Amino acid sequence: MQKILLIEDDLIMGESICDRFAIEKIAFKWATSAEEAFLFLSQQLFDCMVSDIRLPDMSGEDLYIKAQKAGLINYPAIFITGFGTQ
Repeated sequence: MQKILLIEDDLIMGESICDRFAIEKIAFKWATSAEEAFLFLSQQLFDCMVSDIRLPDMSGEDLYIKAQKAGLINYPAIFITGFGTQ
């Protein structure tokens, strides 16, 4: 079974996405910060990462690069944001 790592600090958006994953019977783990996500990445394998761009402790893009350099990610990532501008 494939597993997705969701990184989203907004609780309403995170719950909504998790509800969708559950309806679709997609296995997932939800982190609310880059630090928590990096811990999950170091503990288990995922098939895809869905990450908010703006996180409280690091950007989603910087997290992805850090995880790649650590050899924890070799799969696609999808970046999302609730902001119209960067």
